[in-house]
Amino acid sequence: MGHLQMIISGRDHTLNLTRDGDVYSYGTGKFSACGHGGSKEIITPMILKPLRDKRVMKIACGESHSLILTDKHDVYSWGRGFEGQLGLSKSIEVASTPQYIKAFFGKPVESIEAGAFFSLAITKDNELFGWGEAKMGQLGLGKQREVKIPQKIPVIDETGQEQRVIQCSAGYGHTACITDNGDLFTWGFNIYG
Repeated sequence: MGHLQMIISGRDHTLNLTRDGDVYSYGTGKFSACGHGGSKEIITPMILKPLRDKRVMKIACGESHSLILTDKHDVYSWGRGFEGQLGLSKSIEVASTPQYIKAFFGKPVESIEAGAFFSLAITKDNELFGWGEAKMGQLGLGKQREVKIPQKIPVIDETGQEQRVIQCSAGYGHTACITDNGDLFTWGFNIYG
């Protein structure tokens, strides 16, 4: 498999990223979360053949979906998409192999994150985008049940100015981000008040 650079796990699947930019996956195969083109269980790490011609820079896992970011700043997703977390279209609910997210054509992406049933991306222009489950406010886009195509999440400070996002993190039902001036913003499910 080579030298590992990153390991990320979802509920029933795991992705391994090597220093050479190759992605290996394994797990139950439920909702095609492993990305090998079916629901077969993969017991040992197996290279994701659809990504062999790509150099992957970052990987992210939600509960049963995955994202990868290439050195060309393209984002691919696969697995469970019932809540829109794949960002591929309004009708695709499961993708059995990695699929390019067309919404980012012409918008190079610098970073990706995956929550349980939602996904986040930061573009080179420091804009934050989100898609997937939104019913707990985790996308910061108001009261919506789900968002099937990536939408820009405006991060506004107390003066009403939109901020440039440099880092984000996705939890089960909440999101946090840091802006280029060092401010922390959070939103979504808050059981502890």
